[in-house]
Amino acid sequence: MLAAALAAALVVGSAAESAVPARTCNGWCPQDQPGHAPFLPTWKPTWDMRRSTQLMACNNSGYHNVAEAARYGVAVYDWSNAKRLWANTRPMNDDERLTAQAEMVIAADPGVTGEQPRVWQYRNTIKALNWIGQVREKLDDPVYSGWFVRFRDYKGPASNHSCATPPANTPPPHLSAMPTS
Repeated sequence: MLAAALAAALVVGSAAESAVPARTCNGWCPQDQPGHAPFLPTWKPTWDMRRSTQLMACNNSGYHNVAEAARYGVAVYDWSNAKRLWANTRPMNDDERLTAQAEMVIAADPGVTGEQPRVWQYRNTIKALNWIGQVREKLDDPVYSGWFVRFRDYKGPASNHSCATPPANTPPPHLSAMPTS
């Protein structure tokens, strides 16, 4: 049931035709294509501020505070939530941790029937993050090998060292030529 709710949360677009002109993205947005309607929310609007607000939350050291999430209409979590937990698990299980976080928030406040989904999960669609189990399954399955650009000297999953996730408390590298102090 939760999986269906999470899948529904990922589908934000509406295929219904609209009399409202679509905003333009200079031709690169799907709604700019001929015959494509603009993406509009499918849930009932509300003026209740508690139900019409959104929180993009994260707690690198563990799960996010459920009581805080319950104060907002929608709580959104991305890959970095509970990072210290999933990054130190082998194999890494970020998707399981995101689902567990969503289940905790929904158990505390399931939302209102007919309104927006209570919890959303942000998923990167540009790069394949191997710490998400569903993605890792595809990366490691030869049937899907043509879907991904491999490293030049790729000799299997063991040769990929660039996707190792550093511990949550590791500071980012200094990437600028400017002095740090």
